[in-house]
This record gives sequence, C-alpha cells and structure tokens, in this order.
Amino acid sequence: MKLTAFSIIFIFFTQLVSADNLKWEPTIRDDGVSVIFATNEGFESLGEAIGSVPNDSWIMHVVVPLLPQNTDFQKDIHYYIKENQQGELDAALNSAGNMHNPKVIALHEIFTEAVLNSKYAESINIALASRCERITTVSFEKFYISKTSAKPQYSAILWFTTEKCNQQKSEN
Repeated sequence: MKLTAFSIIFIFFTQLVSADNLKWEPTIRDDGVSVIFATNEGFESLGEAIGSVPNDSWIMHVVVPLLPQNTDFQKDIHYYIKENQQGELDAALNSAGNMHNPKVIALHEIFTEAVLNSKYAESINIALASRCERITTVSFEKFYISKTSAKPQYSAILWFTTEKCNQQKSEN
C-alpha cells in the first residue's frame, strides 16, 4: 500500500517536473546556506539559478529527481552499474524493483558511484565551478528500478552535496 501511494505521488511529481520542463529554484536558508531544487517553476537553466545566488551564500545542495525522460542520464547510470556489478543488477532486475527489496538495496553503493561518475554530475560541477564549489557526495531518497520498458528505468530524488573551495583538500 505504501509503495502504491508513493508511486502515485512520484508519477504525479514526474508529470509536473519532466526532463523537458525542468526548472531551477534556489532557496536561501536562515543560516545563509543555499539549496537549489529542480522544480516546474523558476530559472530556465541551472547556470541561471546558480548565478542568482549571492556569492556569500554557499550552495550546499542541488536536489534533482532522476527521471525516466532524462535518457542520457539513465544510460550513464545503467551502463555504469552493468559494467561494474552485472550480477547484482541482474538479480535486482529479476526481482521486484521496489526500494525495500534487498536486491535493490544491494545496488545503493554502485548507484551512488554511477551518479557521481555521470555526465550529469559533471555538468553540475561545471556550473558550480564559477563559484569555486564542487560536488563531493550524493545521497538519495526513494531509489527504485522500473522494468516497464525495454531498458530498466532508475528513479530517485538525488541530493548532490557540494564543498566550498576553502574546504577542499589540496590535490597532490
């Protein structure tokens, strides 16, 4: 029942926010930290949203739904997981793809790696570079795999966490 309710909410959300009409809404918390959410209202591009945030505010998170319509991102995720954990992926695909399934849970770590190594994450880093910020980690909510089409579709709400330059470790 809970999965059904979540599925209905997620389908409604994806109808409002699709890869084609994705917009970006920055918010500044009381402590001065910013979070940029992908929504159905706001700036047309992530770059515009980032540019609207005052320089003295750290963009701590960029929050994005992983949507089935974002086919390039979906392909990056799928091929990374398939290349690195084929057996676990097959097991998850042969089971119920819901978020509580142990075979899907076994993909959490590789899913995180896939997201961080995607061209999509790289594009966010490029947009953040003008502020001397970069993605350091990604966390997610509501990760599940849908098998309703020829290729599996990964769904989640992604929280990209960034780091300011003065917190970055020097690279050798």
